[in-house]
Amino acid sequence: MRNFIYILLIVLFLALPPVQYVTELSNEPEQEELTAIKPTPKQFLKIEIAKQGLSQRDFEILSAIIQAESQWRQFEFPGVVLKGKINDKDIGLCQINEFWHLSEAEKLGLDIYTVEGNLKFCVWLYKKEGTEPWNWSKDNWSKKI
Repeated sequence: MRNFIYILLIVLFLALPPVQYVTELSNEPEQEELTAIKPTPKQFLKIEIAKQGLSQRDFEILSAIIQAESQWRQFEFPGVVLKGKINDKDIGLCQINEFWHLSEAEKLGLDIYTVEGNLKFCVWLYKKEGTEPWNWSKDNWSKKI
């Protein structure tokens, strides 16, 4: 048993990565490397709502719409954007209609084929037109708010 422990310790020691030593000292102050944590779509929506000066109630309404429209999915499969079942011009999380809204989104510099662009345009559109663009699905989301 004792030999097994020694062998295990040697194997673990050999598996460790080599230690790198600093050979030069720098006068530069140390900088922390920050790793950005990407928010979930729901968190991103909440951030956008706040940026636009909208309320918690607006967040709840848009959350219900997005749940009804896409179940919070931007993609059908990795790399394949979700399209509407009834109208294949409806794109992504918020089912933004390409025919009616793509050119406006592009003028705003937003890409509705990405999570961020789809949500940003959704908030912009909601602020401009209210829930009207999602009236076709109103029976599916209006009871949840």
